[in-house]
Amino acid sequence: MGASHVKTPVRLSRAPFLRSISFRKPEESDDYPFTVPLFSRDFGMAFLKPVSIFVGENGAGKSTLLEAIALHCGFNAEGGSRDHQTHGRSDVDPVLECLRFSWLPRVTTGFFFRAESFFAFSNYIDQVSAGRTDAYSLNGGRSLHHQSHGEAFLALFSKRLGGRGVYIFDEPEAALSPARQMTFLTILRRMELTTQCQIIMATHSPILMSYPFGELFSFEGNGDLREISFKASEHWKLYGRFLANPEKFHDALFEDE
Repeated sequence: MGASHVKTPVRLSRAPFLRSISFRKPEESDDYPFTVPLFSRDFGMAFLKPVSIFVGENGAGKSTLLEAIALHCGFNAEGGSRDHQTHGRSDVDPVLECLRFSWLPRVTTGFFFRAESFFAFSNYIDQVSAGRTDAYSLNGGRSLHHQSHGEAFLALFSKRLGGRGVYIFDEPEAALSPARQMTFLTILRRMELTTQCQIIMATHSPILMSYPFGELFSFEGNGDLREISFKASEHWKLYGRFLANPEKFHDALFEDE
């Protein structure tokens, strides 16, 4: 009697799909975007968890790197998915050419959210959803312009997106009140628990950077890149000192006025 053959179960890959990024600065690179601190030197970073959060001051390179990742995934530079495309070059194309990406496996589905261009994206969603039933529309049959900015953002991500893919958020707190930021944390958790969503986010919000299941990368003003705890971030420390004694900060801010 022949030996029986037992099929080995196929294990689906889990997030993170994008495992690492490396950057090599070109020799002739004295102009923008190579004047941005992060891109003033070679660097590498590894993504070990499904949720990665970028923190740091404006101009350190967070948004530039996010946009480069989004372009590599095939997303529109102004926000959206692979289906929402506009033509033309991006200012971050020179950076993209110097980046190397390691995937396991390569995933090109997902979404790129930019608060500054969400109005234009809402127009696009309403156009492609016109005349469709709720089951097939992306806005649930209700124009995103007929909802508050925060409502539209949460509705889109909690009800219409979240399948297998890479989801990139550039300062989503711009669209969200503190209470809605907490709701957004629950959306992140639900997305993460599917094991099929990788989230990469840049934020200035202590609420969002406190997400306990992710990894936090600090983009330093001198170009350094390091992993930290959220309570070690300068944002958290500053907010903590301010909330503990706002009058002291006000006295210092307005002493010369």
